[in-house]
Amino acid sequence: MARQPTLQHGGLLMTSSTSVDHALPASVVRSAAAHRYRWPRTTRRGVQITLGVLWLLDAVLQLQPFMFSTRFAQGVLAPAAQGQPGWVAAPVDFFARLIAAHPAALNTGFVLVQIALGIGFLFPRLVRPAIVGSIAWSAGIWWFGEGLGGLASGHASLVTGAPGAVLLYAVLAAAAWPNPNNHSTRPSRVAVARWFPLAWAALWVGGAILQLLPGQRGSAALRDQVGSTDGGPDWLAPWHHSAMAALSHGGSAPFVAVVALMSIVGVAGLAGPRWQMAAAAIGSVAATAFWVLGQNGGALYSGQATDPNTGPLIILMALALAGTSAQQSRTGTTALVGSAAIRDHRGRRTTGNSNSTNKHGWKNIMDRRKATVGLLIAVPLLLTGCAAA
Repeated sequence: MARQPTLQHGGLLMTSSTSVDHALPASVVRSAAAHRYRWPRTTRRGVQITLGVLWLLDAVLQLQPFMFSTRFAQGVLAPAAQGQPGWVAAPVDFFARLIAAHPAALNTGFVLVQIALGIGFLFPRLVRPAIVGSIAWSAGIWWFGEGLGGLASGHASLVTGAPGAVLLYAVLAAAAWPNPNNHSTRPSRVAVARWFPLAWAALWVGGAILQLLPGQRGSAALRDQVGSTDGGPDWLAPWHHSAMAALSHGGSAPFVAVVALMSIVGVAGLAGPRWQMAAAAIGSVAATAFWVLGQNGGALYSGQATDPNTGPLIILMALALAGTSAQQSRTGTTALVGSAAIRDHRGRRTTGNSNSTNKHGWKNIMDRRKATVGLLIAVPLLLTGCAAA
């Protein structure tokens, strides 16, 4: 029994006895209530701060001596136009020629922009203009500097860094936009935008589809993607040799496994909190493997890297996905508790939904779960079947 305050007409604060008549099993409510505290909380503010640090890292990388020479335009930017259709290659070529003509001045401008973005993300009052600037800057660099991440060439792969780190900067920035509907909630507790699981699914399922394109298909192509160390440090060589051996002697199984992994991780991000947490964990491990084997740690050792590549960004996306699952878990707990019927000491229903409404709600939940399970089975099976064919 609980004592609930009520305000009577006479203005006196009285209390009445209430009891909670749970339309759902008590074990379900207790399980959900305990479950909410097990999820890690990766919030919008956490994503904003991380993006600020990454933009400052990019500024430091842009200060490398190589970036102030014509070799930056000729060796980093111009190759992004190779194998691309004209509508992609022409702007990239123009941009590369422009920078080659004025490398020091323009690169100094690039550094200042990235420093400004990094500082903006670190201070809450500057976050909104920083996000707008980040999205605009990322869109321009993704097209003019990276050739849309090579997606139009047919040779882009999630393993080697597609769709481009700068595009993921934009996606994360948009997902971390301060939520105007949560004035009563501390910004440090608000998860990223609700549409973010769709971006996660698009990244991973899109990666599986890219891997099925003719130029990427098969274990031989996958072996080429992880086989080059590009003059990397000695500690990378054993990892590459091990991966090459597995791909050389595994037949088509490693390629099929990679496609299946990508599709499952992507679709699982659209499911419930438990599935999302599993997708975030597995996706983080896979992104780390891709970063080490396919991206050579972003080639940060080379003196020519402009960003850490997509590996760390995908890990940040995984943490943000885990944050959305935490929010869903907390929301689900509130809904379970709130759906219980509360009666006063006279037996009259004062708040809550009827049993028929609760049954209808559970039916909708079960229908959604069936649809999710069907999606989890159908999409990976389809893409895996294409990989094995």
